Amino acid sequence: MKIKSIRAKLMLILLPILMIGFLAFFFISYRMSSNMLMEEAKSLSQALGRQAGLEMQQAQREKEIFLEFLASDPRIVRGNHQQRLSALAEMKRRVPSFAMVAFSDLNGMAFSDTDLQMDRSDGIYIKTVRETKQPYISAPFVSPSSGNYIVLIANPVMDGNQLVGIIYGTLELATFNPVLETM
Repeated sequence: MKIKSIRAKLMLILLPILMIGFLAFFFISYRMSSNMLMEEAKSLSQALGRQAGLEMQQAQREKEIFLEFLASDPRIVRGNHQQRLSALAEMKRRVPSFAMVAFSDLNGMAFSDTDLQMDRSDGIYIKTVRETKQPYISAPFVSPSSGNYIVLIANPVMDGNQLVGIIYGTLELATFNPVLETM
């Protein structure tokens, strides 16, 4: 079949060229928009990660302040066992996100807010606070008592310039879930 019309011949020549041009334009547009969307998603996820990290740091810092306050409580600094136990239980009621709040003497003999007696003499946090007289925050680890991942925050209890004990609290990482869920 021979095509005699110039119009038809022109259409047969231009149609494939136009189709190839449109397909190339579509492919290039798709790739560019896809790359831009991926970059935007990456940027957004990084911003959300930074925000979650800041909120977790803020929540942790809040707990550190509570422990600093508790470490300066006269019932903890100069009190007897019962007074210290009362102060620990009161703090645990005020800040229920603490899995446990405890007081340790300088030898590592400790008791919790529920009067659970513990030997923590081999704890790195006891040794570190005793040597440096500075607060200590652990990396996450598995709690021997609950089996959950926790972070431990320890503060020195000072009577003037003298270290008289160590106050510490544990935070289960699950308590940070509300912060992460909002993200």
